[in-house]
Amino acid sequence: MKIKITFIISIILFCVQLNAQSYEGNVGKASVWVDLTISNSDGLVSGSYFYKKHGNEIKLSGSIVGNKISLTERVDENNITGYFDCSLFGDSITGTWEKNKNSSSIKVGLYKTSPIYKKYAKTPKPEDLILSDSSSLGDELDQSYWKDDDYLKDRAPLEIEFDRKNILSTTHIWENMAAFVSDGVEYHTFNIVNKKEIVLWEEIDKDKKVLFNNYLCKKIQPELTKDRNNYSDEVWADAFGINNKSGNIKISVDKHFIITDVYKWDTYYIDNRYLHFIFDGFFDFFHQNKELEIFFNIPITYAELDKYLKKDSVLKRLSDINQ
Repeated sequence: MKIKITFIISIILFCVQLNAQSYEGNVGKASVWVDLTISNSDGLVSGSYFYKKHGNEIKLSGSIVGNKISLTERVDENNITGYFDCSLFGDSITGTWEKNKNSSSIKVGLYKTSPIYKKYAKTPKPEDLILSDSSSLGDELDQSYWKDDDYLKDRAPLEIEFDRKNILSTTHIWENMAAFVSDGVEYHTFNIVNKKEIVLWEEIDKDKKVLFNNYLCKKIQPELTKDRNNYSDEVWADAFGINNKSGNIKISVDKHFIITDVYKWDTYYIDNRYLHFIFDGFFDFFHQNKELEIFFNIPITYAELDKYLKKDSVLKRLSDINQ
């Protein structure tokens, strides 16, 4: 019995002295996964991290004094490749990274996460990410720039807006240099466990879709009203093809600025604070009236979004992220 009790006490003391924690976040614009173990007895810190694009682990060692964390990274014992100078605040670590003491610093932002997400933490290649139409993100990137003999660009650059808890949210620009120049932004969010795009309306509880629709309409309607007042009745009437002799132009124009459902809009992206619902193409004007087209970015807090999600929605993982 004495041996058993001693063994249990030893385990408890070991757990108290060593605090292991995983983090996800960014070094500059690059997504990273970080594992740290902090010794409460002497303040020493050890661990490793990897850039999610590559997946190669880099060793970390250092110390913590108060809430200040200083780390040195090494690819091997003889080669120092960088320095972290950060602060620990609750569930987050913020600070800077430098390649050497004389180089410019890069911002660091890390957030506490669960080790269950590490297995699929490496960012998939665009060719492996499947869009809702069954094509790949790689295909879309290749087609996002218009190409001809006089105008040629490489694949569109991909921006990572969010890469935590096995959810990846991306944006990229597209442009068309045909008869009329046009451009825009594509938004996609993926579950990187199955590498499939997350369709927003499929994540909403079937019994709460009407409520979510009404919530979005209430957010969008004031923006529509503001946009309606940017131009005169005559300008809008011309854009909508309303006959000036048909009666009260104002009433006819106002009818076009009433929103009652947004079910066909499923464009969104995620960042570290909000799900951004993208509302554009409402009027679907021809090119000559494109300057009148609207674009609204409606930020939704994770706490608000959680009210409408299915119980098994992958987006439920966002609910405990600090606002």
